[in-house]
Amino acid sequence: MAQIDAEVPWDNAPMAIAAVTPQLARDLGVARTTVTATDAAVGHTPAHALQEWTWSRLQELLDQGEIWRRADGRLVTFHELDGRFFIAVLAQVPGDRLGVVTLFQNSGGRQGGYVAKQLRGAVRIK
Repeated sequence: MAQIDAEVPWDNAPMAIAAVTPQLARDLGVARTTVTATDAAVGHTPAHALQEWTWSRLQELLDQGEIWRRADGRLVTFHELDGRFFIAVLAQVPGDRLGVVTLFQNSGGRQGGYVAKQLRGAVRIK
């Protein structure tokens, strides 16, 4: 298994899990509307472990949530879905599209310290 991981890194297998409108893609600075996630995004930390079906909610998060560009160029989106507050961080990835860096629940909500930290120096896109 180590040889396979060395030759073909496991985070190079993106799966399409959402899409943005062509206008939003332009506003976000990418040519393609597809949003992907990799095993690395899904499994990078046990603290962010989510049920598999939760990842299908990313589309709602993008459609209904605010989207901000952080000072480091990454995007953060957040929204409450069914009484739970979700945050996703996305970045431009090879293929001129967006890739999910992480997706997780946050108990602090929109007014919490984590969101405030993410938005420090950020510009609202949507």
